[in-house]
Amino acid sequence: MPRKTKRTLEKLKDSKKPKLQKLNNAYILCPQKEILDKYYKITKRHHEMHINLHKEIILLNQIRKYILPLLMNGQIKIED
Repeated sequence: MPRKTKRTLEKLKDSKKPKLQKLNNAYILCPQKEILDKYYKITKRHHEMHINLHKEIILLNQIRKYILPLLMNGQIKIED
């Protein structure tokens, strides 16, 4: 098996660096303010819903972590 020299390792490290020439020549399209405002108006409700659902998931996980051991130990019983 060939031994990797310091020079070979340096070449590998350099090959993973982004090429600045390509980044300098890249174009980024930015929509007009009116289009951004329309997009925000449409997605605002969904974004708020996502945040609220995330908070609810966190709360339900906390409740489950508290109740599950009590159920497993028989300290709490659920009746049909």
